[in-house]
Amino acid sequence: MGVHETHTDSTGELALSSNSTDDEQDVLKPTTTETFGDRTKKLCTRFAGLMSNLVNTVSLARMDYYLSLVCQGASECITEARQQLINPGLPLGVAGADAPGHLVT
Repeated sequence: MGVHETHTDSTGELALSSNSTDDEQDVLKPTTTETFGDRTKKLCTRFAGLMSNLVNTVSLARMDYYLSLVCQGASECITEARQQLINPGLPLGVAGADAPGHLVT
């Protein structure tokens, strides 16, 4: 939904500035049987749908971010456990950091 300004023209109808989309103009264009409340309800319903999509997108991005952190932590634990099996004399927590090829983050 584009950013737009609304104003009332000389006939009292709601008008949009030129930077809005055709879809928005169709939603706001009054009909003879449609009341202001009906138009407001349409706009609110559309806005709620757009916000729901935005919240869903942000939630998915956060989930992907935290999942990647969990996977990174699991990978580091597996690397440390593998190094512990190779060098059982090293104390835990040291094997991963001193192991050749270990990535420092």
